[in-house]
Amino acid sequence: MGEIFLNVSKEGSVISGFADALATVMSISIQYGVPIKDFVRKLSHLKFEPNGFTSNKEIRTANSIVDYIARYIGLKFLSKEDQIDLGIIPSMDKNNTSIEPQIMSTHDQDIGPSCPNCGRIMRRLGSCYFCSNCSYNAGSCG
Repeated sequence: MGEIFLNVSKEGSVISGFADALATVMSISIQYGVPIKDFVRKLSHLKFEPNGFTSNKEIRTANSIVDYIARYIGLKFLSKEDQIDLGIIPSMDKNNTSIEPQIMSTHDQDIGPSCPNCGRIMRRLGSCYFCSNCSYNAGSCG
């Protein structure tokens, strides 16, 4: 059982109403057994305005308010393994050094939008975009 409360803006504002509605839906879903990992997987790395820098040292930038909320919940309630799996924290090698996926090409025309699945930058592959981190593709690359 659990319940989520969000206080993100002045009471009565559009953002406050949106955050309250999101928290209510998430709370009801969690109470009916929807795993938190599913929320984090679907809502983290969504990109829309407003976005930018945060004051949270664990989440330096957010692609949207929903992205921030999902990653914050993931950091608080998911295991390290799940956090790595969902791209919330970077994976570590045997020397406990952060492993970040590398973009295959450095040409600006080959760099695409962020992946809606994992949030990494996709690269252009013919007439579509391909994520080398999770193999997501957008367009007609199959």
